[in-house]
Amino acid sequence: MRKASKRRASKRNASKLSQQDLDRARRYAKLYGITLEQYDRMFKRQAGKCALCRRPPGRTRLAVDHDHKTGRVRGLLCWFDNHKFLGRGKEDPVRHERAAKYLSSTFDGRKI
Repeated sequence: MRKASKRRASKRNASKLSQQDLDRARRYAKLYGITLEQYDRMFKRQAGKCALCRRPPGRTRLAVDHDHKTGRVRGLLCWFDNHKFLGRGKEDPVRHERAAKYLSSTFDGRKI
């Protein structure tokens, strides 16, 4: 869809949105470069669940996860996975691969 037609579609849909949704639409556009429609498509693509833990959201909606260096939107995450698991600069894939190996290891320190 062209930018001009995206803007028209957004303006058309904006008249149907609550003030809270309008604020959220502006925030998503400014911070991540996505529309509410794109958020909804990601939500449906993930079956309404966190991309990592596969749980449905609790009291808060799923957060938009993005690469802070490139701006690429990766998906939607629950609060815990967004802030504790990936947050605070822990976006290093090598570190997560190492953690996955560590957790699936059969090593038992009681047998050393």
